[in-house]
Amino acid sequence: MKSEHRSGRIIDSLPCSQEIVDVADGVIERWHHLERSIVSIDDAVKLLLTDSGDHLLQLIEQLAVVNTTQWHEEDKARDVDATDTVIAKIKRVIDQLNARRVATVEEIDEAFVGHLTLNENAPLNTETPGSVIDRLTILCLKHYHMSGEANREDAPEEHRQRCAGTVALIEKQKRDLMNAYDTFIEDVGTGNRRFARYRQFKMYNDPDLNPILYRKKGDRREE
Repeated sequence: MKSEHRSGRIIDSLPCSQEIVDVADGVIERWHHLERSIVSIDDAVKLLLTDSGDHLLQLIEQLAVVNTTQWHEEDKARDVDATDTVIAKIKRVIDQLNARRVATVEEIDEAFVGHLTLNENAPLNTETPGSVIDRLTILCLKHYHMSGEANREDAPEEHRQRCAGTVALIEKQKRDLMNAYDTFIEDVGTGNRRFARYRQFKMYNDPDLNPILYRKKGDRREE
């Protein structure tokens, strides 16, 4: 019978779900411990990244740093007292972070391919390892912050109980996704499933593909 939390690696050199969660939880804890020193993603990278010697785990750690930083920028964007100028600045930061998140997910997928021999005749999985890991790191963030709300001393009891119920649901989602990831990697390793690497092709970031940007570029030429 497959255990809910495998402690060892399913395939040598590839992380199991528990290792991924441990990396993400470590980043989140360190981020909040050093929060006052983090103003930008560059600060977060400098302060939070460790040197594990494992390329894939380091990429996962980078992804967790980006997602944790983006989480807090999203919080700022919901401040009803923030000026339009401040919100616009935050939204641009979020856009940059999201582009970095997508690029890191693609790097993770490339790293997985370097450790696996894909059976091109096996059924195709709808997600890549990188996209599953991205979802796992976000669930770790949800668990951390919702747990904080469930234990917030200045909040009403009804609020804490409601949040505690949400924590239980998040924990189930996380367990389910961890098990699904471990089974997925095991199946890919044995040739029973495969995944395909697809680029996200975020057109809005490309000045030659976003009509708002290339029309402005054309207008400047005509001036």
